[in-house]
Amino acid sequence: MTERGLRQKDILDMCVPIARKYNIVFTKANLSMYVTGRVIPSQDKLLVMSEALGVSEVWLMGYDVSREKSANEYVARDVDRDLLIEVEQLDPAQKDLLRQYLELLKRSKQ
Repeated sequence: MTERGLRQKDILDMCVPIARKYNIVFTKANLSMYVTGRVIPSQDKLLVMSEALGVSEVWLMGYDVSREKSANEYVARDVDRDLLIEVEQLDPAQKDLLRQYLELLKRSKQ
């Protein structure tokens, strides 16, 4: 924020259209809690912020990696983004069923 001269409101303004595009709720309260370190953002919120800011999700999570997105991230992001968002919205029982189904698919491939 300091490096780019951005305020929380600026970041929120950048994130809201992207969140809307993917049907993700992204609020001022969310951003404030992330900035203060009270809450760790969920995967879908990280996706929104990284796309809005043009930085790597992994870098945004605080890991000591390049700020820029790698070519692999772009490919995975384009291919898997919608799927990841859908999975994130499942309840625990649905996620368990999905895991079972994926296991069945892997076994059928063998």
